[in-house]
Amino acid sequence: MDSALTSDGEAAAYEIGTAEAAPVPLTGLAWRSAALVIIGAIIGRALGVGREAVFAHRYGASSNTDAYMVAVLIPLLVQNVVAGGTLQAAFVPVVADEASRSGRAAANQVVHDLIWLTVVGLGVVTILVAVLARPIVTVTAGGFSAEATALAARILRISALLIVFNGFTAVSLGALNTFGDFTTTAWLSPVLNVVQIVGIIALAPFIGIYGAVVALLAGTVAQCAMQFPALRRHGVRFGRPRLDFSLWRRLLPAFVPAAIASLIAQGNPLVDKVIGSFLSAGNITHLGYADLFAGSVAIVTTSIALVAFPAMSTAMADGDDARALHVLRQSVHVNLLAAVPMSAVLGVFAPDVVRVVYGWGRLGPADLEQVARCVAAYSIGIPFVGLFYLLLRACYSLKRAGAASVLSLMYFTIHALVGVALAPRYGAAGLAFATSAGAILTGLGGWFLLKSHLLGAAGRDAGQYLWLLVLISVVSLLIPLLLLRPWFGAPVSTIESVWRLPIAVLLFLGVLVPLVRRASPDSRDLLSRAWQRVGAHLGMT
Repeated sequence: MDSALTSDGEAAAYEIGTAEAAPVPLTGLAWRSAALVIIGAIIGRALGVGREAVFAHRYGASSNTDAYMVAVLIPLLVQNVVAGGTLQAAFVPVVADEASRSGRAAANQVVHDLIWLTVVGLGVVTILVAVLARPIVTVTAGGFSAEATALAARILRISALLIVFNGFTAVSLGALNTFGDFTTTAWLSPVLNVVQIVGIIALAPFIGIYGAVVALLAGTVAQCAMQFPALRRHGVRFGRPRLDFSLWRRLLPAFVPAAIASLIAQGNPLVDKVIGSFLSAGNITHLGYADLFAGSVAIVTTSIALVAFPAMSTAMADGDDARALHVLRQSVHVNLLAAVPMSAVLGVFAPDVVRVVYGWGRLGPADLEQVARCVAAYSIGIPFVGLFYLLLRACYSLKRAGAASVLSLMYFTIHALVGVALAPRYGAAGLAFATSAGAILTGLGGWFLLKSHLLGAAGRDAGQYLWLLVLISVVSLLIPLLLLRPWFGAPVSTIESVWRLPIAVLLFLGVLVPLVRRASPDSRDLLSRAWQRVGAHLGMT
C-alpha cells in the first residue's frame, strides 16, 4: 500500500510496569517527532485524496490510466530496491554507530559520501531503465494491448528520472531522521501532492496523460530541493565528490539482505500489475484508486516505525536492550491504536468514502463499486501492514537483515498465490484481499518465528492489543452500520455520502472512545502522556 530514531533531545518518558520488574523511566518513542510525522502524513494524504480526485476527474479509468500506473510504478520499485528503505536499513545503524563512536563530524562525512555514491549509481540505473523501457513494460504488463504497451514505455522513459531523484531523497531523509530531524520528512508528502494537483490541472488539457507525468516529476524535484537546507543545517556540506567505496564494505553486510528483502517486497505491487494486465481494462486503475485510502491509513501507522527505527538502532548501538524493547512496545501499541479503528470505519463505509472522493468525476457507478470493494478488501490488512513494517525495522535494528528477507518472501508468496486464485473471479478486489492475506499472516505471526526475546515480548503485546481493539471496534460499529446500511441499503448519491460519512464517524467514536478508556487503561494512559508531552513541546500546555 502506497509506499517509513534518535530522540528529539527530550524524548517522552513512559513507564511500563511488568511482572518481572518494577517500572523504570526509559527514553521511549520520540513523541514530538511521531506527532510531527503523523500530522504531516495526514495532511499529505488529505492532499493526496485531492490529487487522486483531480486525476480521476481528468482521466477516469481506462487503458491509458492503466499504462500510466504501471509505468510510474516501475521507477519507484527500482529505486526502493536499490536505495529507499533498503539503503536506509543498512545506513541508519552505520550512521548511529559512527556518531556514537567518532562524533557528529564523522557521521556527516559518511552521509556526504553515501549521497554521492547513490546519485552516481542510480544515474546509471536510470539510463538503463530508459533504454530498456519497452521490454520492461512487456514483461511487467504482458496482457496490455500494443497501444497501451507503447504508451507505458514512453511514460517510463520520462519517469525513469524518478529513480535518481527519489534515491537522493531517501538517503538524505535517512540521515536527517537519524539526527532527530523529522521536519523535512513531515512536509515531503504535502509538497509533492500540491505540486501534482497544480500540474495536472494546468497541463492535462494540453498534453493529456503526460500532464500527470510532468506533475509527478516536478513534485519529486521539489522534494529534493527541500533536503539541501536541512542537510546544511546539520553540518552536511556538499564539496568535491569523494567516492569512498570503503563505505560499501561497511554497508554490504546489511545492504545485501535488505536489498533482497526489498526486492521481494516490491514484487507485491508488481505482481498486482502483472495479474491485473490480464483482467479487463480499468482493473489496475481501480486498484490504484483504492490504494489511496488504504495507503492513507497505512502511512500513518508506518510513520510510527519510521520514528522508532533509529531510536531502536541507537539503543542497540548503546547496548540498551531494555530501552529498545520499550520503544518497540510503545510503537506496537500506538500503531494498533491508530490502525484498527481507522481500518474498521474505512472498510465498513467504503462505498461512502469512495463516493465522496470519486463520485464527482468520470467514474460511473460500476467503477465506484469496484473501487469500494477494493478498499474494503485492503482495509482488512491495514493493521497488519503496520505491524509487518515495524517488524522489519526491528530486524534491521537487531542486525538480522536475513530474517527480514525471509519474512518478505513469505509475504510475497502468500500474496501471489492468493492473488492468482482470486483475481480471475473477483478482479481487482481479489488482488486487494491477497495483499491483506499476506499482511495478516506475516505481520502477526512473524513476531514469533524468530528466536528473540525482544520480538516475542512485543508480539505478545501486539496480539493482546489487537483482539481487544478489534472487539471494541466491532461493537462501536453496530449502531452506524444498522442505521446507515452502507452496503445493502437503497442507492445513495454522492451528496448523501457527504453527510452520511461524518455521522457514521461521530457515532463510531462516541462508543469507541469510552470503551477504549474503560477496557484499556494502558491505552488511556499512553494517549494522555503522549498528548501532554507533545503539547509541552509544541507550547500547547
